[in-house]
Amino acid sequence: MNPTMRSGAVAVLAAVTLTTASLTAVPAASAATGAKAAGAQATAPTPPAFAPPDAQERRNARASADNALSANPSKLLRKSGNDKFKLLRSVAGTRGLQYLTYQRTHRGLPVYGGDVIVATDKTGQSVDTVVTGQQATVDVDTKAAVTAAAATATARAQLASVEEAATPALLVHATTDTPAWPGRSWSPAPPSRAAPACCTCTWTPRTGR
Repeated sequence: MNPTMRSGAVAVLAAVTLTTASLTAVPAASAATGAKAAGAQATAPTPPAFAPPDAQERRNARASADNALSANPSKLLRKSGNDKFKLLRSVAGTRGLQYLTYQRTHRGLPVYGGDVIVATDKTGQSVDTVVTGQQATVDVDTKAAVTAAAATATARAQLASVEEAATPALLVHATTDTPAWPGRSWSPAPPSRAAPACCTCTWTPRTGR
């Protein structure tokens, strides 16, 4: 046998073997990397259902809500030039969504049904919705012809027996565009009940009806 040919055959065989091993090693390494990545994705933590906004996000929401109240057309919020809004509370919901409730006043009087709720995203930079329960724009005179004492007397007259009457308060009803004195009168509870009955009386302060 030719020694030179034999050595060449061995060299070629070794080269083929090395090349084959190299080719099979690459997919194995790739598979290991892919499995590791898949495992990392499987164990990634799920964001909590309730992630409260931080202090800066709350400040963002306040600024966004204030801007929304100023920028919204009057017809959407049924607001007049004599309406003002004051932030009552701010709460966070699922996924950190923020809900800011504003109380409306008309010429200094609270407006029944006039609250406005502004909803923002968690960051407070995007306003989702602006809603109000007010049905009509209010523009009324806030001077009452009926006194607080007369309002209390009218409320007491609605019940046969009164233990306590709350202080009358003048406010604006958004659904009727009419200011009213709501008086509350209390009567003794019937024998079968543990709490007193309550009667809320509302009428037009200009006519007393």
